[in-house]
Amino acid sequence: MNEYSFWNATQNLMSKDLLKFDSSFLEHLASKENDLVDQLCKYKFAAKMAHKNANILEINCGHGFGSPIIAEMAKNYVGIDSNTDLIGLAKENFKGKKFTFSKDIDNKALFDVIINLNSFQALDSIVNFENNYIENHLTNNGIFILGISNNTDKNDLSHIQNLQNFIVKKMQKSFQFVLKFHSVNNFVYSGLTTKAEYLFLICFEKF
Repeated sequence: MNEYSFWNATQNLMSKDLLKFDSSFLEHLASKENDLVDQLCKYKFAAKMAHKNANILEINCGHGFGSPIIAEMAKNYVGIDSNTDLIGLAKENFKGKKFTFSKDIDNKALFDVIINLNSFQALDSIVNFENNYIENHLTNNGIFILGISNNTDKNDLSHIQNLQNFIVKKMQKSFQFVLKFHSVNNFVYSGLTTKAEYLFLICFEKF
């Protein structure tokens, strides 16, 4: 199946109408032939890890590309992003009662599942940012799903191992269980490896 066929299948899954995305996202897809498939695979994996009929929060949702995949089995979906232009596009794309998009959430809002698959900040910023949402907005029995692209030099094995260990140890301070996964060529495997293209942490049993 070529990229055009994948896109048609994606559009049928998401909506029968035209979907609107920002120019930077479209340029990114155009520059990386298989990235659309990569995006779909990581969102589908996250959706399978989430509770059915759950209230789900996605952090850094952007224009909502993965929203319908995550929300397919959810009770309610809330997507937040600091970019108001992207939030505007998400609202145009997905107008169902299940979907809510905003720049931030109510201080007292609680969610069964919190997902962030688009962490591009510095590691310290990621951890501080996530801890705020874990502490204040995740239910005690909730699941936190974190995804991080492994964009480091694949030849610098010690740096990659340090990166993975840093993230895992930080999450283990907030959760009793931290399950580790990685993806290579759109296949997801258990554990972490220096060859990983993308890292997943499935965290539950909050302390």
